[in-house]
Amino acid sequence: MIVVINPSGSAGHSFKGLHAYCAHDAGSSTTTERVEWMTTRNLASDDPDQAWRIMAATAMAQNALKASAGIAATGRKSSAHVMHIVLSFHDEEGRSPEDMQAAADELLRALGATGGRGKNKPIRVQKASEHQAIYYAHSDTDSRHLHIMLNRVHGEHGVLLPSSNDQLKASRWAQAYSERHGTEHATPDRQINNAARDKGEYVKGKRRSLKRAFEEERAAKAANDNDLVEAVLAAQAKKDAALALKGRNMKALQAQAWDRLAESHKARRAAIQSEARRALNKKRAEIRDSFRPQWTALNRAQKAEQKTFEALEASFLGRAKNVLSTLQKSRNIEDEQNKGLLTQGFRVVVSATERRAVFDKAQAAKRRQLQKAQDARMADVAQRAKAARDEKLEANRRHFEEERNQLKKRQQAQTSAYGQAWRVRNAERTAALDDARKKAALQADLQSSWRKNAKTDGEDARLAYLAKLIDARGAFDRANGAERDPRSPERDREIDRDRDD
Repeated sequence: MIVVINPSGSAGHSFKGLHAYCAHDAGSSTTTERVEWMTTRNLASDDPDQAWRIMAATAMAQNALKASAGIAATGRKSSAHVMHIVLSFHDEEGRSPEDMQAAADELLRALGATGGRGKNKPIRVQKASEHQAIYYAHSDTDSRHLHIMLNRVHGEHGVLLPSSNDQLKASRWAQAYSERHGTEHATPDRQINNAARDKGEYVKGKRRSLKRAFEEERAAKAANDNDLVEAVLAAQAKKDAALALKGRNMKALQAQAWDRLAESHKARRAAIQSEARRALNKKRAEIRDSFRPQWTALNRAQKAEQKTFEALEASFLGRAKNVLSTLQKSRNIEDEQNKGLLTQGFRVVVSATERRAVFDKAQAAKRRQLQKAQDARMADVAQRAKAARDEKLEANRRHFEEERNQLKKRQQAQTSAYGQAWRVRNAERTAALDDARKKAALQADLQSSWRKNAKTDGEDARLAYLAKLIDARGAFDRANGAERDPRSPERDREIDRDRDD
């Protein structure tokens, strides 16, 4: 059993595109000869042509599903809604529709989140087996295999299926499945890698060969299983690996460029906000300094008024003056209890406590008036500072968009050039293998003819065969990158051995 989880960002990873690939023959949108059967999981329709549309509609309604389930639509957003899994079955493993479906169901139960508690909140149990899926059984290769198109958006609450360590989970499941069916001998590397992981070692699985290169290699080996073709295959594999490494390095550098751009934008934004806060705090301090003399004068005046008020309260005539002064102040104060003027006047006349309360209210009103003037200045300064900050932030956003578009264009050009490099590489590989097969076939034919006719033909014919054989061997050496002199003693001994045969 081999399980492959294809990258969610690879080509064709829309519901429509992946269904078109899995439900038809390769390179065709009408024929279905390689498709043995199809079935669905967690979908209202058994018709795959309707099922993929339901899956796409479910993914588009993700936020609505979350809202109806009472789940906040927060967190990092992802557009990788389509998951593509391929199960390849060994000849000794059950390959009936029932067996293949049971294996796929078991794998999906192994993928997803198993519950527990994360850093900040509990982790819900969410298995891939709860999600919408379509199974496609193919028989167009040497091994029977099953494609699974899975909707990562949950059909009930809209939460995206966690994909952490999916490859490792699939590897563990595949090993257990193979051991149950006695086919673990077919994947010894997987057993070694998982055993190392059990010991706490970090092990990265071997990268899969590119499909086209793998198919050409398999065809070349099937057509000509000889040293010449093997040498060309090895040389082409090195070139493929070098170009693939270049692509991985390019993607890593591109990702770093995006990270640097985001960090630069974030740093500029933080600097603008920090500078705006410093400028606003400075302006506020200046306003407080400008109002400080007024506050000092008001405090002194009110302290003097308090001393005078308290001194007048000690005599009858003084109290009379305080009564008149307090009645005058009370007219300018909004009475929170809506007392009538006569009632309040009576209380001021007969109650020292009431006179003091009205006196304190009058002083508090003056302090509020001065504070209101200061706050108005503060608000005006804050509004102007905010407008200046927002203008700088908008300029920074436009600058970021411009840098982003330029980076996107540069990376699109790099990706396009890399794709063209692979097209050239594919053409070179095909040409090299075709040439190697022709040379190998010629060499085999000449050697066969030499062995067959060396004892019966005349001297001239034998020399002609010998010359052709030397030319064919020279082509073999050049293909292997080692030009050898056909007249060397080693070559003479090889020719003698061929002639003696």
